[in-house]
Amino acid sequence: MVSTSAAPGRAQSSPSDANTVEEYDVVISGGGIVGCVLACQLALSEQSFIGRVAVVDQFKPQSLDDLRRRAETSGDGELPPDVRVYALSPASVQVLRDIGVWDDVLSIRPRVGRSVDMQVWDHASDSHVWFDSADVSGGGGGGGNSDEPPLNYVVEHNVLMAALNDRLAQLAQLSASGRTSATIDILSPASMARRGFRPPSGGGEGGGHGKASDSCHDDSNADSNNYSSGSNAAEWLHCVVDAESDANGDARQQQKQQIPIQCRLLVGADGANSQVRSLCGMGSWGWEYQHAAVVATVRVAPPSEAEAETEAEAEAETEAEAEAEGGRAQTRAASRAVLPGGG
Repeated sequence: MVSTSAAPGRAQSSPSDANTVEEYDVVISGGGIVGCVLACQLALSEQSFIGRVAVVDQFKPQSLDDLRRRAETSGDGELPPDVRVYALSPASVQVLRDIGVWDDVLSIRPRVGRSVDMQVWDHASDSHVWFDSADVSGGGGGGGNSDEPPLNYVVEHNVLMAALNDRLAQLAQLSASGRTSATIDILSPASMARRGFRPPSGGGEGGGHGKASDSCHDDSNADSNNYSSGSNAAEWLHCVVDAESDANGDARQQQKQQIPIQCRLLVGADGANSQVRSLCGMGSWGWEYQHAAVVATVRVAPPSEAEAETEAEAEAETEAEAEAEGGRAQTRAASRAVLPGGG
């Protein structure tokens, strides 16, 4: 079995024989948020028919310890902000809690924000939509001190991914000792190869995948006899994973190794330019919005004592004006009530 990773805490085993076909129940192509969450859920599930799961990702994973070291070496002792962020609903946060990730996300403080309301408006009109956390049920606590359920939690991409990587590595180690229902193997950095990709040949018209199966079949650079085994080989999807073997951490000794794999289910969680979608001949369509955006991180200085006093005085004046206006409105109403005819 091959499990390659440069992240701390992830075991690296010896490469398997190139002629040995690794069999998996599920292969997840893509070790991003979706792929990692799914792998963790499968490892913790009680489904007996899921025995082996492989996660294939092209990048070396980053851990929470990596982020902490970056913070220690920065000039101000803080982790540089990541401009890529997510607004997670309370339901999504509950999923992260269920797989044991959310507490690790919160451990990198203060990198989690809470939103209790949000207004969206159109610059060309006065129309707007207002979202309030009072309309959200459940999911309170988490990223702040308030007990009010938030509208969402704002989390930086690198923090969320590092917490998921750590949890997936932990579950992979636990699965090696039989302490999880499914065995998790992590193949990274690695990628799905086009050569040798072959879908199941049985189970329906067109090889079980309809017309898409013709596009999936690519035997141009592979001997199909090398990637089939067992009496039910027709029911399996066959593919090859190109993995990097890093000998003793020396980048100069990195070598590509080809891992023939067959699986019952291949999950394409590899992003907008999905290799799995391409291999399976699945088309996609879209359009340009002709919009541009600026993403920035703003550091707000705490107000000085003078500014705080000025702000407090302004608030007091506003409240006094509101009370005075309320008194004048009551006086006008009383005056109208005593006019002849009740007018």
